[in-house]
Amino acid sequence: MQFDTRHATKVSAHMRRQWDKRARVDPLLYVDTTFRRGNEHDFFAKIQEQTSDFDYLLSMAGVSHAGCALDIGCGVGRTTRVLASRFSRVIGVDVSPVMISAARRLHQEPDFQHMVFAISDGLSLPLQNESVDFAFSNAVFLHMPSFHVIQHNLIEIGRVLKHNASAAIQLRVGPPRSVVRRLLYSLSPRWARYIWYRWIKRHHRLITDSAWLGVGPLRSQQIKQLCKTARLEINAVREEPTYPPHCFATIIVARSSQ
Repeated sequence: MQFDTRHATKVSAHMRRQWDKRARVDPLLYVDTTFRRGNEHDFFAKIQEQTSDFDYLLSMAGVSHAGCALDIGCGVGRTTRVLASRFSRVIGVDVSPVMISAARRLHQEPDFQHMVFAISDGLSLPLQNESVDFAFSNAVFLHMPSFHVIQHNLIEIGRVLKHNASAAIQLRVGPPRSVVRRLLYSLSPRWARYIWYRWIKRHHRLITDSAWLGVGPLRSQQIKQLCKTARLEINAVREEPTYPPHCFATIIVARSSQ
């Protein structure tokens, strides 16, 4: 599948520009919009609450804790750090140079020497063919601004995965964003609604562009076709337990034998 070079350059520049803006405002907040108070230590400690869930995904993917892992859309490296405790080498990539700079600053200790951070829009990963034992992407594909970007990220994942290696990729599967917002708003207490309103008012310009909103929910048939084009086989689908029902799902994929 060919990707128009001019279009790719334009889309990549837009994603990089918008995520750099967010990272300059508050990189931790835009990695995790539920993190409103605390320092960097609190931010990284929060992910430890989900390690059992993370290990369950690894077991679903049939991945042993070894080899090389890839974190797509790593931000400041929070999930990259979790991967680093389970793999001998971890590569985190992100479209934003500002995010990558922050990730490198936050991981200078000797304990993180086997972690590498690189700038990449996912359309062309800086990795050799069949060099990765496990690829992971959480809360990233839902922000991708076009089906072309999603498709070529999947193609690149298929290219870098080793034979019999797997990937766990979170996707938005529905319902429409407006329905989710109304549901969450209706279930929230008054104080939470006030905080949400203030946050929307402050960050409106950074959360209304295509590199934040993404293309919307993917139907089951669309996901199957995207994976087929990327020569990936879907081995399992897991609905995300931390979100309202039928909103997000993680697909476990492997390189197709065909």
